[in-house]
Amino acid sequence: MKFTKELNRQSLEEIYTEKKAYIVPVATILVSILLFIFFILPQIIQFPSKKSVIDRENEKIETIKSAINVAKNADIQKLDNDLAQVNQTFPQGKEFEKVLNAISAAAGFSNSFILSYEFQDSATTVGTKISDIPALNFKVTIFGGPVEAAAFIEELYKLNPISEAVNIKTDEGSTELSILFFYRPIETISEDQSAEIKNLSPEQGKTLSLISNWRNFDIPPIPQNESSVSAGTRTSPF
Repeated sequence: MKFTKELNRQSLEEIYTEKKAYIVPVATILVSILLFIFFILPQIIQFPSKKSVIDRENEKIETIKSAINVAKNADIQKLDNDLAQVNQTFPQGKEFEKVLNAISAAAGFSNSFILSYEFQDSATTVGTKISDIPALNFKVTIFGGPVEAAAFIEELYKLNPISEAVNIKTDEGSTELSILFFYRPIETISEDQSAEIKNLSPEQGKTLSLISNWRNFDIPPIPQNESSVSAGTRTSPF
């Protein structure tokens, strides 16, 4: 048995000596293949996803740099004024008092006489294409025909908050208007690091310049009239 082991060992040594020039390269190749399969190949497979992550992080960095640059060059007073103007034009929440003030002011500027007004709640009952923007729907009846209605609407469009007449119905001696007063729903403030801070575009600047010429009035709303209330022609939204 001992002789057999020595023979086998001697045979292996002889084989190794004879084939050494081939064994080492083959072993190196096998090790390289294993390294490629278990270490390099997974990295290659994951490269696109890792590159995507790197690209997103680089975009965030560029966004932050741009935001810092905008903030450094911003006119804080002008930003406050612009924000106040936007909030007047497109208020957050249901500003009933501002709506009633606008109706009253439009009547005064157009020399129109309001026969009745009524809050109709949801704007979805009106055939408007702007159904995705919440609005207060008011039905306003004024004395006069299309000419008086056009004058009233023209003055209303120069007032805050932003509005749109979506339905006009004329009757003998009076005109009934369905008017939407748009507002923004109350938003939950959340920190969004991906939000981009940038200067106004030319189109946005033009719009802001336009609405800055609209009137803001804090005047008493349309006075109550006992006869009209008892007749059911006026409904208070409060």
